[in-house]
Amino acid sequence: MSGFFWQAGLVLVSAWKNRTQTKWGWWLLGTTIGAIPMLPWISQMGKTAATITRPSWAEILTPNFPLHWLLSGWGLNLEYDLGPEFWRSFIQEPRIFGYPSFGATIALLFLAISAIASLVRWWKARSSGEIKSEFVITDYFWAGGVIMPLLLLVARVRVPGHYLIVLYPFIQIWAAWLERGRMRSLILICVAQLFLSICFLTFIHIHGGNSNWPYGLVYHLHPLQNP
Repeated sequence: MSGFFWQAGLVLVSAWKNRTQTKWGWWLLGTTIGAIPMLPWISQMGKTAATITRPSWAEILTPNFPLHWLLSGWGLNLEYDLGPEFWRSFIQEPRIFGYPSFGATIALLFLAISAIASLVRWWKARSSGEIKSEFVITDYFWAGGVIMPLLLLVARVRVPGHYLIVLYPFIQIWAAWLERGRMRSLILICVAQLFLSICFLTFIHIHGGNSNWPYGLVYHLHPLQNP
């Protein structure tokens, strides 16, 4: 569903900044053709929309979107997939001869510190006017990071973390852009995220997913786990 808001954000940014360059006729034709297979789904959504309970405004106004954006961009959102097991067990990974090494904790702390430092540097550079040239995909950042959350707010939609899937890889490009000109730091960040990915996949396969959390429920339904 979040793809509709992402598409709307792209359209609005294009209409605002690139209205003379966008081939709107071709866009309308492609959109119409692409929407044809969705008609049964749209019809079903229209029938059930009236029965859906709307979230409270307190929940809507919680800044979930920028929080998920930041955590996803820096690989800090593993709690979303692991739930309570993240704090109970995963942060002790990898285990060496059965003993916790807390390597995952060290990697997570490094990434968190790197994220904060990058944001501080970006804010200082922006405040001092050092950032003058336009980034080549700035329009995508506007569409995904500004327009899309505003549209979700107007529609009164709660934003879970998986709604940002449609924005990949722009979230990661944004994080890398914050580290531009700092190749050594960027390499260390990539290594830390790779290390966390290996720890995560190893943890999932050793424990057979996580039966107390949605990730585990899906994992156990996979044909490879139930031949």
